[in-house]
Amino acid sequence: MRTQREINKAIDSFEQEVKAQLALGLKPNEAVRNAYAKYPVMDMMKATLQAELVNTFIAGYGDNVPYSAKSISQAMSDSWASDDLTLSKRLYRRSSTIRNEVADTIKQALKTNKTVKGLAKSIFDGYGKGGIIPEASIPKFLQKLSDINISGEATPEAKRKQRELLRSVKGKIARLDTPYVRAAYNEVAAAVEDGNEVRLQKAIYTATQEKARYHAERIARTENARAYADGQMNRYLDDEDVVAFQWKLSANHPRYDICDFYANADLYGLGKGVYPKDKFPNLPAHPHCMCHIKPMTELDIDVNKRHNNLEQSGLEYIKSLSKQHQEVLLGVNGREQVLTGKANWQDMARGWTSEVYEPRKPK
Repeated sequence: MRTQREINKAIDSFEQEVKAQLALGLKPNEAVRNAYAKYPVMDMMKATLQAELVNTFIAGYGDNVPYSAKSISQAMSDSWASDDLTLSKRLYRRSSTIRNEVADTIKQALKTNKTVKGLAKSIFDGYGKGGIIPEASIPKFLQKLSDINISGEATPEAKRKQRELLRSVKGKIARLDTPYVRAAYNEVAAAVEDGNEVRLQKAIYTATQEKARYHAERIARTENARAYADGQMNRYLDDEDVVAFQWKLSANHPRYDICDFYANADLYGLGKGVYPKDKFPNLPAHPHCMCHIKPMTELDIDVNKRHNNLEQSGLEYIKSLSKQHQEVLLGVNGREQVLTGKANWQDMARGWTSEVYEPRKPK
């Protein structure tokens, strides 16, 4: 996706600028604020995403699209989810989330660095007088030191280096001489500083390349899924040959959730995941949802079998599920209440909505 390339470019620039701002001595909040002002990830992806949504709508519609690119773009800018946010407002709101999460992650890393440094220093300060550590206290001292994750990593290589450091420090301290104890302390202090830098760089990477990227990609994927579905709906909703729509799971659907319910429950007697045209659920069902729509004709289903007993049909499907999937769908308490008849599944199903799909229509 072109939007993906734009996200990659924006995230990489943002990450490097955060590092540069921190190197200038700025505090995390200010460093992140300045970096985002220079490389606003959500704004940088907006124009490309907007153009991509037009192409995605056209792909969903198929041949002979009767709308101009401009009218499609205007429609794709409108709100469609229950939060009533337009694309611009959604991107703006996530900008604040990104800034806060990145700053908080870095602050936590710096706090950890301070704690590790303080612990290492307190170990040396807490033993002996005049810089000398009593011989009887050396084993206890080394054990305390070994418990500190000095390197900032838990890899085999990091553990090997820490063992080497401890052997070196033990040899110096065992001489019970002030210069050697001082040298041992300096060695530990240098290792702590190196570990602090590792922790900080990992925190910056996690905050920008993982957390910030998650929000950007989530919006891009979800908006594209909706644009494709809008294209399909605009083509088939008024097509008399199409009598129903079927909810189809993405080939990459990762785990059981409300989408499995939409795709497998026979709520209207028309078949698994098949809905009358005016009853199709709102799609996407959740962020990152990549489910899609399949148009159905009278050759595919028997419209005379339609009924509206959703509660009974949904309950029958739920009873066919494993306990694990029932709890995923309803929650532990909700499962018990639904199966004992104390509650309706429509009130308990996570992600279920009675709202029907209302496509955005280009002029």
